[in-house]
Amino acid sequence: MLGITSISSSYGKMWSVEDPVPTIHHDVYQAIDPRTTLKGTARGKIILITGGAQGIGKAVAFAFAHAGAKALSLASRKILAVSQDLERELKQINSDIEVLFTQTDVTSETDVEKLFQVTKEKLGGGVDVLVNNAAMLETFRPVGQSTVDEWWKCYEINVKGTWLMTREFLKQSNGWGTIINTSSIGSLKTIPGCSGYQSGKTAINRFTDFVYEEYNDKGVRVFAYHPGGIKTELAMHMPEDSHHILIDTPELAGGFCVYLASPKADFLNGRYISANWDVNELEAMRDEILTKNKFKMILS
Repeated sequence: MLGITSISSSYGKMWSVEDPVPTIHHDVYQAIDPRTTLKGTARGKIILITGGAQGIGKAVAFAFAHAGAKALSLASRKILAVSQDLERELKQINSDIEVLFTQTDVTSETDVEKLFQVTKEKLGGGVDVLVNNAAMLETFRPVGQSTVDEWWKCYEINVKGTWLMTREFLKQSNGWGTIINTSSIGSLKTIPGCSGYQSGKTAINRFTDFVYEEYNDKGVRVFAYHPGGIKTELAMHMPEDSHHILIDTPELAGGFCVYLASPKADFLNGRYISANWDVNELEAMRDEILTKNKFKMILS
């Protein structure tokens, strides 16, 4: 799913799994390009992105700006330090876009409630698309050497944060909207030293299942996606001998999120998918995916 099956190193093999489509992408391509094919698909929508100050979150924000979003609500603990530069760059892409920056700790119930309240008040409406992107990756250590501060903080940010944000979104959704949960290929693997991050991402996949089962018939769409192997500040916590597998661009994740937020991705609702997978080939598999209930975390 990471699209690294051609890498011969032992670490690359540890992270790789069998891909369901023959074509694997490492950068944005025509079918998910928010500047061309998906331009206008986010028109009129309010997008809320956590972890929006840098890396993948920033790329997702840029992608939705290209796709014509009405407004962006960007939240992170560091967002105010970069807000002026970010707003200038986003306005260069889409001069009409409204941008709201809110310093937020996604593990704080009070902060999350305030974020949604301020977003609605300042941007004139409820959130149409929620991208749960805030994340943490612990220093790689065996379980017996792990620390409470790092290991449990992974669950606090990755799992509790996703739950709090999703819960608040569902309170105000009124039977519509899209939730994009950032999972990882790590949710499908067991890499020694990464128990906090990987088990937490597995929990996100299962949490996505629950949201789908409880809210699908109410018009809510929800996805768990692997954004690719991207050289972000967070990914640098991986062992140095694994950094060579980080060959994907943030723009791949950005374009894929815009695709997931569009009606084209309805057949993937409630599933785990990878940004590396070619969406044209996935669409050709639509009947098989639905009939065989593929890309779900089930015992087989």
